[in-house]
Amino acid sequence: MRFQQLALLAIPQTSPVLGSSASNALASASHRRPLGGSLPRIMRLLVFCASVVTATMVSGAAHARDSLYYLISDEKNKSDWVDLLSIHSVGEYKRYWATTIFDDPQDTFSKGPYVFLSTLIEEDCIQRRSHIISISARAADGSAVFSEPYAGEWTFSEPGTIGAEQMQAVCEESASEHAAAISVDLVHLREVVMSRHAKS
Repeated sequence: MRFQQLALLAIPQTSPVLGSSASNALASASHRRPLGGSLPRIMRLLVFCASVVTATMVSGAAHARDSLYYLISDEKNKSDWVDLLSIHSVGEYKRYWATTIFDDPQDTFSKGPYVFLSTLIEEDCIQRRSHIISISARAADGSAVFSEPYAGEWTFSEPGTIGAEQMQAVCEESASEHAAAISVDLVHLREVVMSRHAKS
């Protein structure tokens, strides 16, 4: 089973397009990070996702929302999700929001600290390529830090990368993905994830 990145809802885009340094940072983070494909990793993701579901349900935070978060990758101090409810078709392509949740504040773009970094991605499921259309960041309390349009070039994701895992889930949606996804408040989800990381 594949798991995915958390995606935030769209934020009004009022800032200028990102520079080349930000472009390189995003391209590296989103499309070239190796994941591996061993059974132990898959089992760890299964256990992690199950524990998050249990924790949110016990706390009473799991409830119907406008986002459905699907885990794709969990690493030390961060996790990557996709909002399954944000997936929609635009012509021959599919668009969706993907989000990385960080345990510790980041400031990669020198625009203020953030812990949620979201990207609006367009997938070409036929040619197996994608590009980023917009990015946004939020602070730990969920408040907006910045939101900007992004003129990302089309790239082909290498097998075993986060980008490839995202594409597989978005282009080949299944009932099992929705069954494994989590409907929960974004801020609370980060708290649960951080608690899991602290114990590992």
